[in-house]
Amino acid sequence: MPGPTLLQQRRCGILLHPTSFPGPFGNGDLGHTAYRFIEFLQASGCSLWQMLPLGPTHADLSPYQAMSSHAGNPVLISLDWLADRGWLDITKIKQEKDSSEFRRLCLQLAGDTFKRLDDAEWNARLQAFVHDSEYWLADFSLFFALKKVYHHSPWYEWPEDLRDHDDAALKAFAREHAGIIWQMNFE
Repeated sequence: MPGPTLLQQRRCGILLHPTSFPGPFGNGDLGHTAYRFIEFLQASGCSLWQMLPLGPTHADLSPYQAMSSHAGNPVLISLDWLADRGWLDITKIKQEKDSSEFRRLCLQLAGDTFKRLDDAEWNARLQAFVHDSEYWLADFSLFFALKKVYHHSPWYEWPEDLRDHDDAALKAFAREHAGIIWQMNFE
């Protein structure tokens, strides 16, 4: 007779959002501390780690009001992980009082370094991700670039042709702001 299914087994776990981890950059992320936490859970016999939604948030930082159902929140990108791969030298960035601005500058530097290093293996991984995510990534990146260029104003306050999703206007905007759109894929 087969044993109980996964859902029939008694298990224990914890609810914890990764931003709750301690860290030197204003909030926790999915880096070294998260891996230590997983090791702790396993050693403690816990088999579940439930997280709140992990999407990019509005200014209120509520994970329940994510700006995308597909994209991850850039504050969860591990700066340590980027440094481990040689894409980020944190010492090149002045520590800001605003930790979100510091993190944004770090992600921008890592993205620039990634492009400059032109690593064939990681470029192939990136291209595979972009290809597999095309159904949402292009619109998401364009939307975030528009938000950035128009100082996070709501979409209904953007220029009429962009607000009304005029195809020619959106293509012209995308050409003009290609660098921002590329960076939005990593922020």
